[in-house]
Amino acid sequence: MTNGDWIRSLTDEELEKNVLNPCKYFECAECHMKNERGRCVIDSTKKSNITMEWLESGHGEKTA
Repeated sequence: MTNGDWIRSLTDEELEKNVLNPCKYFECAECHMKNERGRCVIDSTKKSNITMEWLESGHGEKTA
């Protein structure tokens, strides 16, 4: 299951908590919205394609 698949499977409540407002509920170490390098994928100041890479990667996948 990719992160995109995981997001599509969430209820509205889970979507709000895990994707739309994760900083309200989690410490950074627990957050689901980080890529394999530990970078936040919802930080709009990033000038790379990390969000699409994250959506297409396996959910919970941590690679070097």
